[in-house]
Amino acid sequence: MTRRAAALAEAAREIRRLELEGMGLFLIAELYRIPVRRHGSRYFSSFDTNHLMLPEYLQGQPGTLTLGYLQEQLADRVEEIWDREDAKRSVTHLRRAG
Repeated sequence: MTRRAAALAEAAREIRRLELEGMGLFLIAELYRIPVRRHGSRYFSSFDTNHLMLPEYLQGQPGTLTLGYLQEQLADRVEEIWDREDAKRSVTHLRRAG
């Protein structure tokens, strides 16, 4: 299994775990600060009266979010974490050797 495949599998496990806790894709994206892709006009929601009646924290950002996109972005975050852990291990190893 390649490192990317392992990161995608880890991302899928995390998404599934959070879904079982009752979180939706948008909440998971917000939790990991993954941006939502925008399509079309960002001003459309300003004309939707139902949208405007929602509290500001529920209005969010207009856009779309797919499971595949979320999984790819989360896998990128997993790889970043692994890279930092590898860097810490190599620094620790160099200190012991020195």
